Amino acid sequence: MNANALILLSMSKYEQMLRRSFVGASAVEIRDTNNALVWSSNPAKDGTIDNAANDDGGDHHWADVGNGVERRKLPEDRLQYRYSLEMHANGHVGWIVADYDTQASIAMSTASEAICAAFSSVAAFMLEELELHTECNQLAKELTERYEELNLVYSTKDQIEHFEEGQEALSHLVHNCVDYLNVGFAALICRDRGLFLHQTNQRDAPPNIDDALTLLSTTIYDWVESQVHSIIINEADNDLRDRLFAGRGENLLAYPIMDDHGTAIGILAVVARRELHTFSNGDRNLLDVMAKKASRIIHTHHDSLTGLINRSGFESSLLGMLAHTRSKNQQHCLLHVDIDQLHVVNDLMGHQEGDMLIRRIAKQLRGLLRDSDVLARLGGDEFAIVLSNCDVKVGITIADNIREAIHAKTVVSGNRQLGVTASVGLVAINRETDGIMAAMASAEIACRAAKEGGNDRTKVFEEDNTELVQRSEEIEWIGRIQEALRENRFVLFCQPVLPIRDESKPAHCEVLVRMLDEAGDLLSPALFMPAAERYQLMPLLDRWIIRNTFAELSKNWGELGP
Repeated sequence: MNANALILLSMSKYEQMLRRSFVGASAVEIRDTNNALVWSSNPAKDGTIDNAANDDGGDHHWADVGNGVERRKLPEDRLQYRYSLEMHANGHVGWIVADYDTQASIAMSTASEAICAAFSSVAAFMLEELELHTECNQLAKELTERYEELNLVYSTKDQIEHFEEGQEALSHLVHNCVDYLNVGFAALICRDRGLFLHQTNQRDAPPNIDDALTLLSTTIYDWVESQVHSIIINEADNDLRDRLFAGRGENLLAYPIMDDHGTAIGILAVVARRELHTFSNGDRNLLDVMAKKASRIIHTHHDSLTGLINRSGFESSLLGMLAHTRSKNQQHCLLHVDIDQLHVVNDLMGHQEGDMLIRRIAKQLRGLLRDSDVLARLGGDEFAIVLSNCDVKVGITIADNIREAIHAKTVVSGNRQLGVTASVGLVAINRETDGIMAAMASAEIACRAAKEGGNDRTKVFEEDNTELVQRSEEIEWIGRIQEALRENRFVLFCQPVLPIRDESKPAHCEVLVRMLDEAGDLLSPALFMPAAERYQLMPLLDRWIIRNTFAELSKNWGELGP
């Protein structure tokens, strides 16, 4: 910067001033810090003056004459003066040099006070212009950086719908951090969610990236997670550099990714070579924004309590696995895991204990599964698991292991201690599977059967199991019943009940209910009543019947008689 600063000057504006200020000078020059000529009032004498201006001029050394002006004698009765141009921020940026032939201009060449005043006056104008140029350039640089930051923020998508779209958005976010911050590499790590993404700048990548990633996912991660605070390492003697970053020579900036409860669930980090990038507060603010974007993306398809993918994320993963199964003729096992009587824990010990139990079980399930398996929390007390490349026999063994591991847990609060069990439904996923919704419904039906069979057991959904097939058919009625209730598509019938012998006793009526299907046809209670009874829809149906029966009685009371 210093050597090139003088090229910012518009020398045409100073040409007349320099000639008037240095009367009698054979040449006036502007030279940079390397003594290279930038401008000369007498280009014809350029070679001679250049040689004379070089510092290795034998015994012709520079001597201070005061007020920042130096002078030296040159051969052929010449005197040369120079004045250093000093900027506030950049320091020494060059010289003003005046060359005199003492025989031609004895008065001016020996008038030190006049020369000092001339140098000071000209330098003041030049330095003011240089300071303005520097300030404008700095503002332009800052505006460019802000523009790039806005590009980074607005080009990084955080409103997503599908699980795969979220994974792509996170990868794009990490890539943007490398591009816009111009760093060696960036990494996004959420250990509990199984997210390990990184992007490298091949041109400026630091050495041993794998070692750096290991440190990011261990010591740096643990520090940021525990402190819930960003970390910035720029100084060579920074204590955190030795303690957390193994003394590596790169600069580091890492920011926590937070969940909705204010807990750190991961980190977003950027690493750069020390000689190429020093992280600023602006970088810190920008990475904070990007970490918040990452949080929004993650929470779209992850459960905030456990960190597992949620139902929508699981459905997207299952859809991809099913497509792969059909093309590769593979088999997987889908498990529906339900924690038995979690509501008892919530009622007796509080929802905080219930939430802690859910988190403990989620952590335990992760430890029991392979990296290739998929684990999700569907909500409440329900988990879903896909065991990849797994037949039913092995799937049953794993399901039983899961139940036994959960059964070994207890919940203790004060003097109370409760045991914990789980029921598991299992269904095979193969090329004959009729879509993910059918598979998930079958696993849930098998799980319900396990719970109704006494809890703490595994039930396999099989096509030739008439009981489970019947349950599957009943499941379809749940939505139809709920929709009919919303649309008031039930009809009441009154069936008289008369005594056979004693006609003096008052007559009675039995109120019957029928359901209208989507086409308006009447449906027998035998079709929808079993599903309503099994899946706790009867209270809703009972209230509809009672409310509408009394409404009819009130409306037609006069016609019914005493």
